[in-house]
Amino acid sequence: MLLQASSLNDVTAQAATGADEASELLARISEQSLMLGENSELSRTGVAALQQSVATLARNLGRIRIDPQESSAGEAAPTATASSSATEEPASIEMSGRAAP
Repeated sequence: MLLQASSLNDVTAQAATGADEASELLARISEQSLMLGENSELSRTGVAALQQSVATLARNLGRIRIDPQESSAGEAAPTATASSSATEEPASIEMSGRAAP
């Protein structure tokens, strides 16, 4: 009977150790999942700002006209002039948070 009690104690101790390790792993997985969620949100914000900047660039490029002028060699040299004095600055992207391991 003493042998059975000892084996039962060993199995119980091993089960407790396994449960502790599983709990630690689940905590790490949960923490990494939260970090991924934060990074995903930062990525969405960055992509939205980039799309806005590209749209602004496209609008500003549409305002530029190329006017050929006579150069000193007698060839037409293109000169870029903006058809509107208003230009828009691209949105800045600010990212914070920690990097994933």
